[in-house]
Amino acid sequence: MILTTDATSARNRNSVQPENNLTITQDTRLCADNYNLRDPGRDGAIRVTGNNVTLDCRDSELVGVA
Repeated sequence: MILTTDATSARNRNSVQPENNLTITQDTRLCADNYNLRDPGRDGAIRVTGNNVTLDCRDSELVGVA
């Protein structure tokens, strides 16, 4: 999944639920919860690309699952 949120929605505290192979290209906030993420391709369960991108994980717990 590739997530492309705009900066305005990120500032308004819209949140996304992380899932395996999530690619984030703009400022994003994760939904508050506990998440078990797999990385079957071993290329990153969540990938943040680009420059000056903020990933706000406040109140989220990310657990890698083998």
